[in-house]
Amino acid sequence: MTIYQRPDERVFSENAQPGEVQEFPDVPRGWGVAFEQSEGKPPMEWFNWLHRRFDRALRYLMQRGIPEWSITEDYPVHARVQHNGATYRALVPSVGIEPGTSVITWRPWASSSASDIDAGVLAVARGGTGLTGVAVGDVLMGGGNNTVIGRTMQQLLKDLGGIATEAEAQAMTRNDVFMTPAMLRAAFMGPNLNTGTQGFMRHPSGLIEQWGRVDVVPGTRSRVTFPITHPTALLNFQLVNPAGTTSGYADRFAGWPEYSLAWADVVLSNQAGHATVWWRSLGI
Repeated sequence: MTIYQRPDERVFSENAQPGEVQEFPDVPRGWGVAFEQSEGKPPMEWFNWLHRRFDRALRYLMQRGIPEWSITEDYPVHARVQHNGATYRALVPSVGIEPGTSVITWRPWASSSASDIDAGVLAVARGGTGLTGVAVGDVLMGGGNNTVIGRTMQQLLKDLGGIATEAEAQAMTRNDVFMTPAMLRAAFMGPNLNTGTQGFMRHPSGLIEQWGRVDVVPGTRSRVTFPITHPTALLNFQLVNPAGTTSGYADRFAGWPEYSLAWADVVLSNQAGHATVWWRSLGI
């Protein structure tokens, strides 16, 4: 692979005399306009303007490294821009959405100062030696028009897009926020967990685990109504020993002749009197 040398800083026709540079009349059209305005012979002034435009664009990128955000630019996913002293990475395509105003469109990408990042690494490694107010585990982040020393990891995650709230963790639908261990635990609580006798747990994978018990009279059907209707399929339904029995179970049999996404019928045979049967279901 060829590694090219950096060009010098000179810009073509930058020192042109008055009248030697004329703006090209139709950049999107291109040279076709020359047949309409100059009989197919584009003037020197157009060439000076075009070459100066090329060199100025090159100088702009050389000076800044990352271009400034433009309200009219059509940005693709993963584009990098500068804005108000910070750099951002595009999360989705956009036009006219200002970085720093939408966490679902732009995400801070790096500190505005390399020395800030170096100092932050030292602060973490050395427990804040030499930096007032910085403790072990703290990080440093530069952004916007100011640099804040001693930001905690939780604050940093909020700057980068936010930490899921308890409700968002339990909804299990967002993919643009961070999950702390506490919020991961919360995801399995609330509306996703019922620890009662007739209970259930919703898993992030979509699996729904349910349990309970039902009183059964031999030779008759007793219906188990699930606390939550399985949206798509009942994968497994199990019955276990009648509650409280410890012996003589060999002559008893429990079965479920019919079931649906919302219920299952239970039948107990060869049992004198009624019995309480424990059940468990898995579904999606």
